[in-house]
Amino acid sequence: MDAGKLGRYITSKAFLDRANAAIAEAVSELEARGIKPVYIERASSRDVPEEARARGQLERSNRLFKLMGSPDGARQVDAATTATASALLLAKTAMPSEETKFLSEIRRQLAPVCAEPALIEWARSIIDVELGSPDSIRDRAIIDDALFNGRISAIRQVLDGIDVRQL
Repeated sequence: MDAGKLGRYITSKAFLDRANAAIAEAVSELEARGIKPVYIERASSRDVPEEARARGQLERSNRLFKLMGSPDGARQVDAATTATASALLLAKTAMPSEETKFLSEIRRQLAPVCAEPALIEWARSIIDVELGSPDSIRDRAIIDDALFNGRISAIRQVLDGIDVRQL
């Protein structure tokens, strides 16, 4: 099946009806075995910045919401989220001997984020939330606090437009 035909089928009512029927059947089978399904309500991409603004973590989110109003802008916000999360993951996992590669990679990943003030603000909010999270896991025997804090500082400096090669 070619991609166009598959795309039309996946977005069709027939596919939705079949998927819903399969889910209803699976739920019935689980309930028949005494297993109660747990339902998760997924947040939309607009809910996350709205929650950050409500918590006071996103000060000028009107720019972000305006950017998210178009499909291209929404893709930019998604890409900025991914780039920031990837930079944070690198800060937690890159070996100390790979510091030059780390700095080069965060510059590369965050370059599109730095092109738009709303995305910079969003990236800073993501960093703040991550640092305040109890789920922030890293191997402290390899990535000690000083190295990790230095990497976070480098990420923030990239977002501020400071050339981290001079550090």
